[in-house]
Amino acid sequence: MPAPHIPVLCDSVVTALAIQPNDRVLDGTLGFGGHAQAILNHLSDDGRYIGLDQDPAAISYCQSVFQLDSRVSIHQCNFRDIHRVLDASVPVNKVLIDLGVSSYQLDHETRGFSFQHADAPLDMRMDPTHAQSAASLLNTAVEHELATIFNQNADLDAPKLVQNIVSFRANRAFESTNDLLSVIKQSFYFRNSRRNYIAMVQRVFQAIRMAVNDELVALQTFVQTIPNYMPSGSRLAVICFHSGESKRLKRILPASLTPVQKKVIKPTYAERKKNSRAACAQLRIYEKL
Repeated sequence: MPAPHIPVLCDSVVTALAIQPNDRVLDGTLGFGGHAQAILNHLSDDGRYIGLDQDPAAISYCQSVFQLDSRVSIHQCNFRDIHRVLDASVPVNKVLIDLGVSSYQLDHETRGFSFQHADAPLDMRMDPTHAQSAASLLNTAVEHELATIFNQNADLDAPKLVQNIVSFRANRAFESTNDLLSVIKQSFYFRNSRRNYIAMVQRVFQAIRMAVNDELVALQTFVQTIPNYMPSGSRLAVICFHSGESKRLKRILPASLTPVQKKVIKPTYAERKKNSRAACAQLRIYEKL
């Protein structure tokens, strides 16, 4: 069964985590199992792979792929809720989280993650059962909340965008990606550059997606909790895609997790050419003291 997503930095993750045959691995963002397949190739029958994901489509896919592999256990939950899955008396010694959005989510127009799908529902929920969609957020958040969302999640000071969102919803509710795009077009000057336009749209969509899924709070909860389940010498791999995640990660990192190396690991030219969505990926490796 072909996977609907190409994992980023796969070989680098395996190498940097120094995967050993008997490792107990926690993958907090299982997705469509790309990293899982690569890591399982290095695990013996005594190794274990615990995969979490909040997206039911990803869970369903991986359950069908790994159903006969006794080393694998799969759980539908956000990685912030690891206490529901892990037992401190049975620790994990290799941990991975990938903070990106899967190609499936971007390409599936009903999910509303991408501006490239005209008139798609403005959803952006990683877990579609959660109450607040992107449309709901834009229709209800007050001005200072919207300003904080864009500033915190996309380093974007955008008072005109906030004003235009409020003006739009005064006449009719946000429902589709086109509704949001129309407001973005009215809020910035792009100097007749499509590149500038796309870059700004991506930042705005990113900020809203992160707010809908409470991503930075989830990251903070996870990073501060996971050391309780890791013995000394264990490793944590984090794949970030933008400055908001990287800055928050540096601020919240507990003293018990120390960087293995200062320089981040980036995709090679060959990987970027094969998978353009990998271009912004940065891998950071930490060790539990």
